[in-house]
This record gives sequence, structure tokens and C-alpha cells, in this order.
Amino acid sequence: MGGRRPLVGVTAGASDVTILEGQLPAFYCGRPNPRAIVRAGGDPVILGALAEFDSGAAERYADVLDAVVLAGGVDISPSLYGLDADEPATVDHARDRFETELIGAMRERRKPILGICRGMQMLTVVLGGTLVDGVTHPVPPSQMGGFHSVVRHRVELAPGSLVSSVYGAETVEVACLHHQRPGRVPDALTATAWAADGVVEAVEGPPDDGFLLGVLWHPEYTFESDEVHLRPYRALLAAVHDHAAH
Repeated sequence: MGGRRPLVGVTAGASDVTILEGQLPAFYCGRPNPRAIVRAGGDPVILGALAEFDSGAAERYADVLDAVVLAGGVDISPSLYGLDADEPATVDHARDRFETELIGAMRERRKPILGICRGMQMLTVVLGGTLVDGVTHPVPPSQMGGFHSVVRHRVELAPGSLVSSVYGAETVEVACLHHQRPGRVPDALTATAWAADGVVEAVEGPPDDGFLLGVLWHPEYTFESDEVHLRPYRALLAAVHDHAAH
């Protein structure tokens, strides 16, 4: 890689931001993911999805980027996983389309992908799985940062799995902020972590298909208080160097 730091794309959502002059149509990307990438040794690139993108935009990004973090955000359109249901008002069709194309483009190039919360759900549906609404872990929620419904709980990691090797353990304490979970896990992915109530908390691709990991929890919110959660980002960047070496 010529000694340069890897470029890691971080997907962003669309939202209006209130400024002094009024409402600014903007993209949102929480600072924790880019900060974790910098701490792990990469340079983050924020990826906002536009309806005006042509079908080659994802390919062009995939050519330039070394890895991608599919970040959290609003619900995915149910139409992506074959569900005939009313769409939430917050669905971001431009983001859904761009991330679908970006996942395909990055996988074609065997470049590393880390999916977090919505990102894990995107991996699940894009590769042929489904989601289930109404997830409520039987754990009292707590406050974390500006969020009031964070659930902290322990998940079991499958022995010998990618996620277990990333964390160097077979259990890990995590912080979750979601109300959807994988329903049917597609054949292209394997479920490798579970909450005590049976919710699938991590999925991953086959070892010979490049680094492909999705976690339902939010390591970006806890890596400063518990450095074990910086490991997914370090693993992502280690996979970048492995990819470049081959």
C-alpha cells in the first residue's frame, strides 16, 4: 500500500439539520465510527448516498476504498427482503440502493466489509435473508450518550468463528440499540453470535471469501470505555493489509 493509511468508507444517512438560518438538508454520520477507524490506523471517508447517483457510483467508490463500514441508521425498506408491509416514514431509498450496490462491488473485489447494526441487517437482506421487527431483549435499557434505550447484555460467540477470533473470546459484553433482527440468515452468511434470548447478534461470510462481518451491537459507542470493542476495526484494517499483500 506504499505506506499510506487505508481509506475506509463509512456510510451515512440523510436528515435535515437545524442551523441558525433554518433547516439544512444534510447527511449524518456519528463521530464514533470515524474516530474508531482513526484509532485503528485508517482514514475515514464519509459516504452520503444521493438519489442522483448512477449505477456505477458504487463501483467507482469500491475501486478507490480499501474497506467499508456499513454504519447504523434508519430501518431498511421491507421491499428489499420481500415483505409486503407499510414502510416507515424514515426509510432512505437512496441509501438502501447505494449500500446494496456497494456491498456487491466490494465483495466482487474481495475488499473487507464491517456491518454495524443496520449495516449487519443490510448484509443479511442484500445476500438473501430477512429481518424481523419488534426485538426487545429482556434487559432493562440504560442511557448512553444521547440515547435512552441502550441495552447492555452478553452475547455468545461461536468457537472458531471470525467474530470469536476478532474478540479473542467466546463471550463479550455489548451495547445494542435496535428493534430489528435477522430472521432467515442467507446461505451466503453464517450466524456466529447469539443473545441469551436467541437473537442472532453476528453474521459472517466464509473464510475464503474475504473479511465480511456484521454485528448487531455498536462497538463504536463502547471502544473508549472498553478497548476490546476497537478490535473489529483493527481486524478490518488487518484484512486490508492482507488483501493488499495478495
